[in-house]
Amino acid sequence: EQVSSQGRQERRLKRAAPKAYWEFWDAVGVEAKVVMGASHEGFEAGGGILGRVGTLGNTHFDIGVEGISTVGYRFITELNLAAHQSFHFSIRNEITDYPRGGDSATIPTLNLKILNNGVEFAGTVGYAVRQDYEKGGVCFGGGLNFNF
Repeated sequence: EQVSSQGRQERRLKRAAPKAYWEFWDAVGVEAKVVMGASHEGFEAGGGILGRVGTLGNTHFDIGVEGISTVGYRFITELNLAAHQSFHFSIRNEITDYPRGGDSATIPTLNLKILNNGVEFAGTVGYAVRQDYEKGGVCFGGGLNFNF
């Protein structure tokens, strides 16, 4: 744990989540995942499930939940607008208490994915604020995935 400039304890969390996805009738999808979390208290296992209306490669809406026993939970909603088969833009909101013991946080983000021959370039920008804090902070990230 670390102490912030406001005198609050800050907790850190690392997580990994292999997942499997199934689509039915070209209209509905289900994603299940096993989640492993690591915090200052040790390692914990958990899981998650996500429901999808629409197909993965097209415009779709996701709603899901994820939890790790003593580490916390996440509730996710996301609207993905597939402007083109190789260009996806999404608006996502996440409510979480990761890591448990901290105040819950709301994290709205804007996300962009560019897909090209099995390679996915991803970027995200958002703003996160924890309950009972006066200010939050900008969050951003990026990634490179290989789909096969």
